[in-house]
Amino acid sequence: MQQFPRLFFNIELLSNNKTFKIGAYNPLGNLWLFNHFNHLHIYRHLIHYLIDNPKGLEKPVSKLRKKFQKTSKLIEYLTSKNYFYHHFEIEFTNFWKIKSEYGIDLIFYTNSQEERNELICKLYKIEGIAIKKEAISQLNCNHKYETDLYGNFKIVPDSWMPNDY
Repeated sequence: MQQFPRLFFNIELLSNNKTFKIGAYNPLGNLWLFNHFNHLHIYRHLIHYLIDNPKGLEKPVSKLRKKFQKTSKLIEYLTSKNYFYHHFEIEFTNFWKIKSEYGIDLIFYTNSQEERNELICKLYKIEGIAIKKEAISQLNCNHKYETDLYGNFKIVPDSWMPNDY
């Protein structure tokens, strides 16, 4: 199995000041990460997948139809399956949302800049990196930043993206 050096490798704050995109190594292969959202109830989910085996990848993409209200039950179900996710989206009753397409980046939608910053700190803390909220508020929207093991941000050259909102 391939070993990844870190859980997250970059971050981008989106221009509505409530949403951010975080680059993660195999985020949907690390579904345990979503256990940190067990305190939230699921409003809806939209998950498209393929069965992750040679014959399963030849079949069309399927949609998960089973309903879940608790994050832990959804994660327990998904970890018991051998799926490759094309689209993964969970919306919670507090209006937060987590989204990923093709298992590349994770996009987190929150309700405020304060919630966004707290969630960023929590995610990096899971990785074992202490991020200060003051450092997050100094980042420019729509630019990608790499983080080092000491919680410092470094802008990725030529990473500006157009306004999403």
